[in-house]
Amino acid sequence: MPDHDDSGFSVTELLVSMAVFTLVAALCTQATIQIADSMRRTASATQAITQVRLALGNIERQVRSGNVLFNPVNEAATTSGCQAYGTSGGSCMRVSTQLNGVSRCVAWQVIPDPASAGLAVLRTRSYSPTWRTDNDLGAWFISARELQLPTASTPPFQRSNASAAYGGRLLDVTLIASGTGASGQGLTLTSSLEGRNTTYGSEDSQCTPGPS
Repeated sequence: MPDHDDSGFSVTELLVSMAVFTLVAALCTQATIQIADSMRRTASATQAITQVRLALGNIERQVRSGNVLFNPVNEAATTSGCQAYGTSGGSCMRVSTQLNGVSRCVAWQVIPDPASAGLAVLRTRSYSPTWRTDNDLGAWFISARELQLPTASTPPFQRSNASAAYGGRLLDVTLIASGTGASGQGLTLTSSLEGRNTTYGSEDSQCTPGPS
């Protein structure tokens, strides 16, 4: 009668096998989590950059067709949540412009994101020059998320020739998409926009005061 080896695995061999399997499973799980997190960050970064570029395009059209470009540094005195930087920079800006042939006031703000600590959002709204009487005041719309918070060295909005009440025609816009650059640094997107530098019959008081 042939001999049969019925010894199987020992308890020690079984424990070692289970330990190795557990380690491999843990490493695979960690790698999967890291890949998923990397893909999430990449998708988020791409979306943030796209949002900023679209917002810059909207601001450019509004400034280029604008009648009055207000000094961003003065917005802090009239609008809650706005910060002033130096003599011509600020976290908010306002322009009296033409939207589809209709005179509108447009405000832009970079403010802390209430849903994400340490990050900022770019939001905008438009309203009628006579909003106090016709109640034509649009709601805030968030144009871009996951931005770096404004600083004095990189104010979101800065107007040249700010000493003149309404004479500055060049607006520098600087928005930083957080964590989208090399080594996790923010990617800075800038644009220098030139307005028409004329009131064309509009009064200096148009769009003033703006809503708080």
